[in-house]
Amino acid sequence: MVTYAPNGALIATHPVKGKYVKVWNATTGECLHTFSFDEEIFEFAISADSSRLCAQKRKSCLIYDLHTYTHIATLQHHVGTEIFWSVSHQGDRLVTTAGSGSNEIKIWSAVTGEDLLTIKHSENLSYVATFSPDGAEVLVNCSLDGATPTYDSRTGQPRRAYNLPERANRAAYSPNGDCLVLRPYFEPLEAYDTKSAAFLAQLEVGGDQDAVMEIRFLSDSQTLVTQLDSGPLLLYNIQDILRLR
Repeated sequence: MVTYAPNGALIATHPVKGKYVKVWNATTGECLHTFSFDEEIFEFAISADSSRLCAQKRKSCLIYDLHTYTHIATLQHHVGTEIFWSVSHQGDRLVTTAGSGSNEIKIWSAVTGEDLLTIKHSENLSYVATFSPDGAEVLVNCSLDGATPTYDSRTGQPRRAYNLPERANRAAYSPNGDCLVLRPYFEPLEAYDTKSAAFLAQLEVGGDQDAVMEIRFLSDSQTLVTQLDSGPLLLYNIQDILRLR
């Protein structure tokens, strides 16, 4: 697994099923530091200003200072509860949800690890937890159906909801914030208008709809890249799809 800092200055690498993350200078190739863990790391990210490394273990998220290489905070909901998370595009906050029948959404400071806000949803939540590109809202997904609500990330007030045919485990906002693509289980990808929450189109991925591993928009806010668990990357042009409807 490899991730770049948004400004391109650093690279972080992690071997599959490994218990460490290495941070490298992207210009010189020098290994700057190795972070070691007591269990497998599932996902990791570098903050937008390259000052923080966030690493997810199964039941917690760890924050490290990339200047001093010191541990800042451990984020958890309840002991023994699986955690799902993402970092805001601004790099200042994290959002987490928990599995095992939890309805809790938490917003944290990525700088200090402080618990900034707790939101209680009416139903138990699933895997998706992500910020909109401007950081104004967080999107989560219910574990029993396709309800996918958003909340104001500062106040916790409900904003809008997307109704999917099945619960989702992938979400991608376009960089300009106008479009949202969600991946319901065993279903085609679905595109929505973020201003009205209106359904726009379905995006077929071929034979095995469940093989989608990741979805991501390119910087033009029109091209969506889909990674399957095997085979080539799939590219979709959202504007072309809408013109064909």
